[in-house]
Amino acid sequence: MKKRRILILYQQPLNPVSIMAGTQGTTIKRAQYLSQQGCDVTIMSPLACRSCEYDGVRYINIDDWRSMSNRLKEFKERWDVVYSVGSPKLLRQTYIVPYLRSSLRVLSIHIGFWHDPQRVRLINRYADIVICVSKALAQLLVNHGVINNKIQVVYNGVDTRVFYPHPVPRNLKQIIFALSLIHISEPTRLGMISYAVFCLK
Repeated sequence: MKKRRILILYQQPLNPVSIMAGTQGTTIKRAQYLSQQGCDVTIMSPLACRSCEYDGVRYINIDDWRSMSNRLKEFKERWDVVYSVGSPKLLRQTYIVPYLRSSLRVLSIHIGFWHDPQRVRLINRYADIVICVSKALAQLLVNHGVINNKIQVVYNGVDTRVFYPHPVPRNLKQIIFALSLIHISEPTRLGMISYAVFCLK
């Protein structure tokens, strides 16, 4: 049976050999999972290392997203799915490569969406599927003009091997006090956040 070929486009620097959090880590984990399911997965992104293959995923280094279409033309490869993380501009870059126009183009949006008419037009024209991590984000996209039937909600997963209920009973007042020290709007207060985490132990 022919392997499904998936190309993941990411415009931020990645390092496949180190532990990364946030969207970078999610992108790498998703690629590894798809590879384990039998897909042929390639990530094209600015890399902290040279182009390589790691954990069953091929990584192709690019200087920046503007050079991506040139690299795609050089490879002359076809992918069944082109998956862009957060950027409809990257999908447009693949559309101008003739032999990729038949690929299914998927755009994932993990964080808030700002209103930009040009961005909405790019999404509506070049994305076949738009993945959102919450119903609220999906509704925000619809409110700004993204075509509703393109949108699918896929919630972020949780690794229950790492995150699970702690068996030690905690004092409710202690928890409220610790959480009050964490200012979401000011995440740079690392000392305060560290102390809050210490109070929760």
